[in-house]
Formats: sequence, C-alpha cells, structure tokens
Amino acid sequence: MALTLFLIFFKLGFFSFGGGYTMIPLVEQELLARGFELSPQVIANTAAIAGVAPGPVGINLAIAFGHELAGLPGVLAAALGVMLPSLILVLIVAFFFKAVAKSVYFRGMMTGLKPFVVGITLYAALNMALKNGMLSTEWARSLPSFAIAAVSFVLLLKTKLHPIVLIAGGAVVGLLVF
Repeated sequence: MALTLFLIFFKLGFFSFGGGYTMIPLVEQELLARGFELSPQVIANTAAIAGVAPGPVGINLAIAFGHELAGLPGVLAAALGVMLPSLILVLIVAFFFKAVAKSVYFRGMMTGLKPFVVGITLYAALNMALKNGMLSTEWARSLPSFAIAAVSFVLLLKTKLHPIVLIAGGAVVGLLVF
C-alpha cells in the first residue's frame, strides 16, 4: 500500500500545477481508481486540515491522506512521493533556466498554464462545496455556509486582511453558527 501511495503522489507531484488545492480532485480520482475508498466528508476534512496547517498544502494533503490510508508508512510514502518531483524539476529548471527563460515557447507554455490552474482551483472549490452540502438544493441549510464563503471572498478581494485571520474567524463562526 505504501508503494502505491508513493507512486500516486509522485505522479501528482509532477502534474499538480498551481499548488495543493488543485491537487484535491486529482488525489480523489487517483485514489478511487486504485480502490481506495474515501468519503466526501473525509476528503473535505483532510483538505480543510491541510489548508490551515503550517506548510505547503500539497505536502500537508499527502501527509494527511497517507496517514488516513496507511498510517506512518503511508505518511512517509505520500510525503516523499509528492516532494521528489518538485526537487527534480527545480534542479532541472535551475540548471537550464538561463537558456529557457527567454524562450517564446516557455513563456507561451507558462501563460497558457495560468488559466488552467485557476479553472482547476475553482473546480476543486465548487466540487468540495457540492459534496459537502454547501451548494445543495436545501438552500436554507446551505445559506450560512454560502454566506461565510461569500464574505470571506469579498474580504480577501477588497481588504488587506490576512487569510489566517479569516481562518480563525471561520472557526469561531463555525462554533457559533453550526
């Protein structure tokens, strides 16, 4: 099982452009394709914990999913798997950067990747909201969650409020509202 987790996260480490949140739908697909069963609640809780824990979200996700599925061996395998591709790619890019950075092809590729990363991140957010009842047909039940998300979005967009303040505020509001 640890080897399978290593291979899954090694693959994801190469193809998860845009950070850990873009990894969520990919992790879910890869784990389900290999017979790992995770409920939407476990996925949402894991993503939430990975987002608020210190450190990169991608590594936090790998550690959390690895622990959930295989304990300490899963943690080590998933964390190593997700970190190695970054290390390999950074070493390669550092070696060839001066030659590649001015290339019109490289700049075109990077410009093309940016909207895809935004789309994948948006998909991950909406998919998580749908799977956890935030965007359900029972609007009365999902209205507080939607309102909290909307207020968070507007505050991040219009103020210089640090996301950590919103995370702490979300925890307090969650205790009071839910």
